[in-house]
Amino acid sequence: MRRFITFFISTILFMLSGCASIPVGTMMQLSSMSPQYLAQIDPAQVRVRLSVPQGYAIDIDASQLALTYGDNANKTRLAMHLQQRGGYEEKRPGKFFRKASPVKTYLLALTPEAAHALRQHQPDILASRNGRFEFDITTSVIKQPEGATEVIVWADLQLTEHAQFLQLIDGATIPLDS
Repeated sequence: MRRFITFFISTILFMLSGCASIPVGTMMQLSSMSPQYLAQIDPAQVRVRLSVPQGYAIDIDASQLALTYGDNANKTRLAMHLQQRGGYEEKRPGKFFRKASPVKTYLLALTPEAAHALRQHQPDILASRNGRFEFDITTSVIKQPEGATEVIVWADLQLTEHAQFLQLIDGATIPLDS
């Protein structure tokens, strides 16, 4: 019975990470993040990596990192624009039955205005009681192969220059708007 429960929990975690395309390790790291940690990061060091298959391009000007914090009664959402800091081509590892994909990776940072806004919010983040935080990344695809109906996306977040990137989206397939 004990083995069955362990297998069942492992299967549920596996399914959740596969469906949401958010690795379980990232979920655990984000859930243990404290208001003190977020209040001390230097916004100038925050980085986002966005990867799309070759043949696709993203709209940097439409790209944002959003941070939502607070309790259910008083949530604050801070949407921060991003600017490009670099870009390169690489291969992202496949998962399950998908082989490694050649991708275009964009290295993005907060704009000076977004970094200033985050600095302004850090005292409120420190004062937030429940310590719940959500990050989301939005962007638009501005170039795609003819006939494409979906795109595979990878998104990683780095909060300090010495920290590892956290995988927020690990090869999620997203339908393109018609």
